[in-house]
Amino acid sequence: ADTIVQLLDSLPLFAGMAPQTLEAIVQACPASSFEAGHQLIAENQANPADLYVVLDGQACVIINGTEVGRLEAGDLAGEISSAGISPPVADVIAATDMRALAIPRAVLGELSATDAAFKARLTQAAFSRIRG
Repeated sequence: ADTIVQLLDSLPLFAGMAPQTLEAIVQACPASSFEAGHQLIAENQANPADLYVVLDGQACVIINGTEVGRLEAGDLAGEISSAGISPPVADVIAATDMRALAIPRAVLGELSATDAAFKARLTQAAFSRIRG
């Protein structure tokens, strides 16, 4: 868990958050393993996607059937949906066996409600993804 806390601490989205807060996130959201081919996020899915933080392995980002990017350790997936901007704009599928931290929208909502800077960073991450 310490290495996951260190990874979160190194990411711009979680920058400056108290170690206790990061530890609480890791406790509330255990790392999950996904087999290659597992779909983490579906384009335009009705339910908001969790925010995924890739821990190891790779995931493909696919829009309209075309791979547009790869996610690796430290990359985020689901930030557009998690920030409430729009439904997911891409499929995210495990390209290899991988592990990721899945942070549910409810947890993100609590963080956003108590930490305006976090909410701003989440929104910024989402908009920078949209702009590419």
